[in-house]
Amino acid sequence: MSKYFLLLLVLVSTALFAQNNPHGSSLRFDCSECHVPASWEITDTQMKFSHNLTGFVLTGKHKIADCRGCHKNLLFNNTSTECRDCHSEPHQNTLGKDCTGCHTTSGWKPIDMMQKHNQYRFPLVGVHDIQDCKLCHSNSDNFIYSGTSIDCYSCHKNEYQNTTNPSHALMKLSVNCIDCHTLSSTNWTAGRFVHAVISLNGKHSTLKCSQCHTVQNVTQQCFDCHQNDYNSTANPNHVTGQFLHDCLSCHSSETWTGAKYNHTTTNFPLTGAHTTVACSKCHTSGYKGTSTVCSGCHESNFKATVDPDHVTLGLSLDCLQCHTTTAWKPSGFNHATTGFPLTGAHLTKACSDCHKGTTTGLTGDCYSCHKPDFDKAKDHLTLGYPHTCAQCHSTTSWSGASFNHTATNFPLTGAHTSVACSKCHAGGYKGTSTVCSGCHESNFNTTVDPDHVALGFSLDCLQCHTTAAWKPSSFNHTTTNFPLTGAHTNLTCLKCHAGGYKGTSTVCSGCHQNSYTSAVNPNHSSAGISQDCIKCHTTTAWIPSGFSHATTGFTLTGAHLNKVCSDCHKGTTAGLTGDCYSCHQPDFDKAKDHLTLGYPHTCAQCHSTTDWSGAGFNHTTTNFPLTGAHVSVTCSKCHTSGFSGTTQVCYDCHKTNYTNSTNPNHVKLVLSATCQTCHTTNAGWKPAQFPVHSSYWVIDGAHSAIASDCARCHNGNYSTMPNTCYGCHQTGYDNTANPPHKSLAFPQECLQCHTKTAWKPATFNHDGQYFPIYSGKHKSEWSTCGDCHTVVTNYKVFSCIDCHEHTKASMDSKHRGKTGYSWVSSECYRCHPKGSSGSQSLQIRDMSR
Repeated sequence: MSKYFLLLLVLVSTALFAQNNPHGSSLRFDCSECHVPASWEITDTQMKFSHNLTGFVLTGKHKIADCRGCHKNLLFNNTSTECRDCHSEPHQNTLGKDCTGCHTTSGWKPIDMMQKHNQYRFPLVGVHDIQDCKLCHSNSDNFIYSGTSIDCYSCHKNEYQNTTNPSHALMKLSVNCIDCHTLSSTNWTAGRFVHAVISLNGKHSTLKCSQCHTVQNVTQQCFDCHQNDYNSTANPNHVTGQFLHDCLSCHSSETWTGAKYNHTTTNFPLTGAHTTVACSKCHTSGYKGTSTVCSGCHESNFKATVDPDHVTLGLSLDCLQCHTTTAWKPSGFNHATTGFPLTGAHLTKACSDCHKGTTTGLTGDCYSCHKPDFDKAKDHLTLGYPHTCAQCHSTTSWSGASFNHTATNFPLTGAHTSVACSKCHAGGYKGTSTVCSGCHESNFNTTVDPDHVALGFSLDCLQCHTTAAWKPSSFNHTTTNFPLTGAHTNLTCLKCHAGGYKGTSTVCSGCHQNSYTSAVNPNHSSAGISQDCIKCHTTTAWIPSGFSHATTGFTLTGAHLNKVCSDCHKGTTAGLTGDCYSCHQPDFDKAKDHLTLGYPHTCAQCHSTTDWSGAGFNHTTTNFPLTGAHVSVTCSKCHTSGFSGTTQVCYDCHKTNYTNSTNPNHVKLVLSATCQTCHTTNAGWKPAQFPVHSSYWVIDGAHSAIASDCARCHNGNYSTMPNTCYGCHQTGYDNTANPPHKSLAFPQECLQCHTKTAWKPATFNHDGQYFPIYSGKHKSEWSTCGDCHTVVTNYKVFSCIDCHEHTKASMDSKHRGKTGYSWVSSECYRCHPKGSSGSQSLQIRDMSR
């Protein structure tokens, strides 16, 4: 009897006792998927139902299993998908519920357990690859595989305890075996210990471990191993010479012989003759505390030197002041370091000529050595010459002395250069006057043309005279606060200075008051013209004269240029303002509408000085320039109540437009009454814009084409619109099938893949976030996402081993000897997160971690 017939009997019998669906209300498949219209009979050839649609795909032996083996009743949706609910579990719940980790639907016997073992914490490589499972899984006869330790020492304790070369236990070596041994090796001898504490090079590289590691704690100091070599060395004798225990300062790890000490590492680098001296020559008492000063070795040379006698002259023991390390001779002392460089005749003097028994206590003062020369020189004592010899003499010779008078505050010029010193310095060289009157007061008092005393001339002779000669003399009037210009340059001094040279007036009226009073064209007095003559006149001549009206702050332009002064200045030039209204009030009062509309008195706002007619107001001078439709509006349209206090707020004039607007409805939406937020002064209010839209949603990309069609997005809703892509494009998200965004629970952040320009092409930053498929080896090696993501409902599942060259045989060959390798996708990704052979991120070292 076929299984379909039996199933039909169950269905029929159930139908006799129930009027509802015998499979339960949760089964949503169409009856025709399994049944045919003629009867409830189920046949293989006519049944359309696919078990794949249930989420439990039938594979392996499930394909040929009897349906009743799993479906015990007609409520198919209640059937468990857990293996253990149908199959007995011999592992005593030690390996979890997921049987597919080891078993397949093809049969219970595990296949390729070696590969599966590599997916867990302890990959089988090296010698472990050929061992019997029972050696580690001692409880495997009872199907218990969990709990087995992955620590090397737990299995290899005997090897650790019994190893003698070196003795692991005695030296307390690490019990973490993989510090020195490798999992991939087939024996213990393939050690890989990194001797990082002290690099093994030179002779050390050929030594056995036991030659150094005789005790547990081995130091890094050479001396600890080579103390015997140190003590037995005789050339030189390290012990008696108190050599340092730092062997590397002279020796290398290659060989003990040919040792060389780098003296530059000390505070006494060897130079000159020192480089060829034997070490013992200086280090007579050992290598510690050897003096680094010259006198420590060369004091005997210092005392024995007689040319010059170093001791008698008290020369410094600092030999390097005169000598070098190359040789004692030639020697030389840089006298410039004393602050007294040797020049002239000093260069040929012997040291003892100046240094009488000592090199200290001398100064650079010439007088201290040359007092006898000063005392016997002519006039030096009688005239009180200063002791600063260098003012007149040089180190070359005493004779031919001369004094540089320019070094004083009275340089000699003109006739002074040929005057004998005693002519001025009759009373000595101190306190000599540097003012002219000090020597020439008698010349001042006796001069009569002009009489200097009577006219009260200044005693500052240089105002008129020079040092070349008394005559000719002249006075530079530009040094006063009244420079002579124009006609003044031809006048005699007495013309102005009749009463002397002090207190002479510098104002024009002081000399020209009569000219001011007698002037009639115009009458200066009656017109109240200023007595500051230079406002109209110059020093060249009284006529022609002219007044720059611009200096008053009221420049004459237009019709004002043709007016005579008296047209505006009625008897005075003071008291007038630059206000047009002050002169033109009669014109303002009789002008049309000026009084009735309250026009401002600022005539220049509309009129010019050229002509009253053709007046026009420049609205840009106000804080409300006219633009757009405002340009053609008549003034009275806005200024209905006068020209003062007119509102500048758009809403005050356009309230009716605001209230009557329907697209959008300004009142209903409570839009801002600040009209200029969206509108300009263009006629018709259009086009309007909302410039702060970017504060809510930036209109760019494809949205730009509908930027002026507010209703396209808002559709009457201007207050609760979403500001995310998904808020408007949910339908597009839900209906997308390749890939199915909704079923795969794609993120609702559309901009992660799409742009505002267009939905297609869409991009996803797969390279930057996960795995490079748009670059590197995987570029152009795939067609759809499903090539790698094999479970269409779960993109977290991926496969590496189903593509390209990833057959097990080829991969096993390429990874032979690679620690931690196994032929599973998760392991591929773990070692090759960037998809290339050089991108390994982890090398298995401690398999217990």
